Amino acid sequence: MKFTDVDLEFVAANSLRADYPNFPDRQLIRLKFFEAVIRLALDKYYKSKICPTPFEAIKHCFENHYIPGWEQYDCHKIRKEKIWRQENDIVLKRMDPFIKALWSHCTGKHTTSKANVFMGMDEFQEMVCTADCFSDQFGTQQLAPQFNLAMMTQVDELSKTRFMDMSMTELYEAICRVADKIPNENMEDYYPVHKSVSPFYLDKKIESLLISIARNRLPVN
Repeated sequence: MKFTDVDLEFVAANSLRADYPNFPDRQLIRLKFFEAVIRLALDKYYKSKICPTPFEAIKHCFENHYIPGWEQYDCHKIRKEKIWRQENDIVLKRMDPFIKALWSHCTGKHTTSKANVFMGMDEFQEMVCTADCFSDQFGTQQLAPQFNLAMMTQVDELSKTRFMDMSMTELYEAICRVADKIPNENMEDYYPVHKSVSPFYLDKKIESLLISIARNRLPVN
């Protein structure tokens, strides 16, 4: 199976966006993701006559390819090992005025009520891109996965948009996830006197990322 086959099934699974305006552009919600992987299983094992029935094709693909591959990834692992650490908590508390100011300045494009303010993915991408800290290892196209990984899982992705509406609490994690992906050499150390105490250098990268975004995005008073 080639990458072009995967692209075709991605497009086919995402073809009903006109009927579901809440579907994010160029992304798959959970329901459509499973449609895409089932389409791939049928193409690989049923249409090629390797398996005699659609059920056996799907079962074989899940047992031998999907599940072993998916088990290698744990989105909660980074929280336990890297993010939920005291040194990061200290930095985030110290940088909290910046985060709240960025939240106020960068949200509102899609908000209809002051009581229900959220940050959309496009607003998040525009905010982080001002830091100008990307590299060949981590580019702007990788911001969407970090946005999604920071979001709390939602049951209803068909009739509600909560899975696309980032809360301020989720923004804290998203910032940490982005900072973790940025190479050290791409981050300017604005406060060399504050030495990193993290084995992952994440506390300094969070600090540098937030300062860089704030300097480029927030208005000068």
